[in-house]
Amino acid sequence: MNILLSVLFFSILSAHGYELKMMLIYGESVENTGSPSSELKISWEQCYSKCYGMGECMIAFYYSSTCKLYDSKTIKINKLNSAANKLLAIKVGILTQNLNFSFLKRYLENGTCPLTSWTSGTVSDLWIENEQLHNNTFIATSNSSITFSRSTFKCENGTRLFQRDVYYVCIGLQLFENPECNDQPSAINMCEQGGWLSITGPRGQEQYDYLYGQKQFYSSSERWKAQTIFWVDGVSGKLMDDTIGGYYKIYPCSGNPQNLCTYIGHVHCTIGISHDLCGRKENNGYCWRGAACRKGLTQIN
Repeated sequence: MNILLSVLFFSILSAHGYELKMMLIYGESVENTGSPSSELKISWEQCYSKCYGMGECMIAFYYSSTCKLYDSKTIKINKLNSAANKLLAIKVGILTQNLNFSFLKRYLENGTCPLTSWTSGTVSDLWIENEQLHNNTFIATSNSSITFSRSTFKCENGTRLFQRDVYYVCIGLQLFENPECNDQPSAINMCEQGGWLSITGPRGQEQYDYLYGQKQFYSSSERWKAQTIFWVDGVSGKLMDDTIGGYYKIYPCSGNPQNLCTYIGHVHCTIGISHDLCGRKENNGYCWRGAACRKGLTQIN
């Protein structure tokens, strides 16, 4: 049974290291997927090309000269042989850079079709676009069917989405309320409350630059405007947040990690991290005003 036809080699390039392509199979939906967004009398080539050019379209179905385009979030596909003459095109991502997209590396490397990879198991196609995480999941439960689902996630206001190896995280700054200046143990506790997951810190210069830049917008007191600093994950050279992947490979501006805690924002340290006593709240005109915290993503569809 010849299940898969081909992967089309026209694409939309992305700065995040993937490009969108259409994967063509013989098959049809075996469950209700709702009404199609479009139903047209056009050729098969026009059908999948039209879906490819529509941002929301994920699946094109073609049978008996009729093209149906779907924006469906979930669809179960019954795989057929070529004699059925029923065709499906699914929009997927193809890896163009050396990033950690397990589905792309294992199943679509070099643009090849996964001719024998649909027998069982679950694979995901993940990418970041427009500050959102997109996830296409393929679940093969047997030799005859595949379930395809699409979901999108975003970070809440005040946080930003970053990829850390296999993890996708939202990070941002939290403020102490009472007192306004507080110590590192209080920072750890604050970052585990109110829907936050843990204290965190920068992984790489891009995340450091984001957190350092945010500190200018997170002061409720003019008194501390120029002297605001923030705790980040790090006690005696050890981290609580596993997604960081180990102690910072960023230039340490001051202090040895031993028996000290890590912070950012010192006026004389704009390119790295600093260390001080974990119990500090204020020192030499500086106020530890809050902390960098990590939060999970919110599914929006």
